Formats: sequence, structure tokens, C-alpha cells
Amino acid sequence: MNVGTDLLAPFMPPGKRIHQAEDETATIIWSCEVSVDGKDVFRIGRESWEPGWSTRRFALRHAYVQPEHEATDKSYVYSDKGAVATVRCTEKGGDRDLFLVVKAGENTAGEEAMEKFVIAYREEFLKSDPCADER
Repeated sequence: MNVGTDLLAPFMPPGKRIHQAEDETATIIWSCEVSVDGKDVFRIGRESWEPGWSTRRFALRHAYVQPEHEATDKSYVYSDKGAVATVRCTEKGGDRDLFLVVKAGENTAGEEAMEKFVIAYREEFLKSDPCADER
């Protein structure tokens, strides 16, 4: 996803070496872990899940994100340490929904930075026709 580095930078602690590792498994469609000097500091993941789950419920039960705030339209929840956003594929004829999970390490940038990141990431993700594989 083409999300500006300015949105990710607040989560990066000082260091000399940044490493990015991507993974795809059966239960997690995709994930990317970012580490600085060997320490994991940021993770983004996408998970396909059965319909009917609210963003808040998924965040608590499966993403282990403790949301402190929720968008008015309930499309995302967030705190200073993590966020979950929902993409409703079932509304477009799919049989599963997608959940975008973002987690920050100990050097968190705060709630405002997390909200900006998850909003931008979700908007960029929606441009890619994400539900095509769920139909």
C-alpha cells in the first residue's frame, strides 16, 4: 500500500537498521513486520473472517488490540498501541470480511498518529479492490 512514510515515521524509534518481513499463511492473508536494529516495532496484517463481526469485537477477540476509540461509522477502532479497520466484503457479494490490524511496539507515537495511519491505510487498501478474492 502506498501510505506515506511520514505516517509510519512516528512509530520508528532511533536506530541504524530497518528491516521489513512479509508473511502469508492460511489464516492471515498477509502481514508485514517492521523491526529496527532487530527489535519488532510495527506490524500490519490483513485477516479474512466470517461475516457479522463488529470491528470492536474482532479487535478484542482476535487481534488482541484494546480499542479506546471508535470511528462514528464503526469502520475502525484504535488506541495508542493498535488499530483495527474493517472492509465489508459481504456488502459487495462476498462471503467473508477483511480486517486490517495495526500494532505498534513499545515506542508508540500516540493515538492521533495511530488514527491517521489506520485511516490512510484503509483508504489506500480500498483502492485495490480488496474483496475480489472474497467473492
